[in-house]
Amino acid sequence: MGDCSLCGAKSHEGCTRAYCPKRIRHDAFAKMQPLARLKDYSGPAPAPFVGRYGYPHVNVGILSTPTPPRDADELDDPRKWAALRYGVGDVVEVRSSLINARFTSDVRNPSRFVSIAQEIGMASRPADVEIKLKSRPGLALTTDTHASPNGPAASASEINLNSNPTVSSKVEKVVSDTDWKAADAAWYLFGKGFDENHIMKMLSVGTLGAAAQRKLVPTRWSITASDDMIGKRMIDELSDLPETGCLAFYGGYLGNHYLVLLFPGPWSYELFETMVKPNLNRSAEDIETWTDHEGPYGRKDYASDTVGGYYACRIGVLERMLNLKRKGSVLALRFVTEDYSMPLGVWVVREATRNSMASSPIQFSDEKLMLMYASAKVKKTFGLDISGILRRSKLLDQRKRQPRLDRFVRKDHETETH
Repeated sequence: MGDCSLCGAKSHEGCTRAYCPKRIRHDAFAKMQPLARLKDYSGPAPAPFVGRYGYPHVNVGILSTPTPPRDADELDDPRKWAALRYGVGDVVEVRSSLINARFTSDVRNPSRFVSIAQEIGMASRPADVEIKLKSRPGLALTTDTHASPNGPAASASEINLNSNPTVSSKVEKVVSDTDWKAADAAWYLFGKGFDENHIMKMLSVGTLGAAAQRKLVPTRWSITASDDMIGKRMIDELSDLPETGCLAFYGGYLGNHYLVLLFPGPWSYELFETMVKPNLNRSAEDIETWTDHEGPYGRKDYASDTVGGYYACRIGVLERMLNLKRKGSVLALRFVTEDYSMPLGVWVVREATRNSMASSPIQFSDEKLMLMYASAKVKKTFGLDISGILRRSKLLDQRKRQPRLDRFVRKDHETETH
């Protein structure tokens, strides 16, 4: 057989691999073709989408489909995608079936369709809508490191709800209380079982927070803002808990692998991200990594190296720490393989971290043994020498330079007994 015309593999069989990006795009565009003939349609709308270009005048989209799957809830539910073990192609197929019916609005002076976007963002299940477009949708597949993929798009001339969306009384409570700060409202909803995706949508369409602060927030920004707000509240919850021992967790999803190390001590968090490429020079000094860090008092600036993944990973780790009822310091190592062939959004990080933290941890008597394990695990799994990463770690450096109080207590006790 000759080289594959799509992915360049040495045989056509190569492009049947689940992670082949050209095959995935090819199949997605083939299935989008019927959507390009539509101007009027109706169907479930699982989510709004707020763009960021032109801010404060932004494009607001209603994501909807005339050809829903058997379970319309799967159109915009990252937790369900992870639970069902969706592959890259599965996520792209679902998301590319959604038409982005767009209109323009000022973030603080909403246009006439924004109220519909708000009801869709608040709804517990996809709302049923009727859409009229100004022109037929242009076929497109947009992927992003922050948001889930988007498919065809066109300007909307008319958007109507065919029925009243189902909205929880708990959601109505925080929306009607215009004195409630966004962080407080988000934490309340999270505690009542609403996930980050639902909270993000509500924040994005301006239905959370004090009245003076409510406005449209680009989806890309609202994702990170939601993760950050919820994560900070989780960190507060850790403060009175006993310390963890030395624990190592390993797992992942969609080619995103996490080795998470917990150390006794106050809250501190550091994330390293590494791309594992087949032709990578795998010596300790040549591994390209991105990293961000925070100490016990958090960070005041944005995590500019690891961006949204920093906050999404932090949530997955904190959930398990609260479940264990233990506080501690966290060193998270992310390894991204070629199986993750195109960006699908920061939700992948969150769910991959959750999968890692759901594993049975390995417990060590001291951190030296745990770091030896980490080095051996990464070497065996990815062929990488992480000694350079460990030398760069601010968290590990601080642990070396700041002797813990219990060491002095032990030393005093040993002196008294001799």
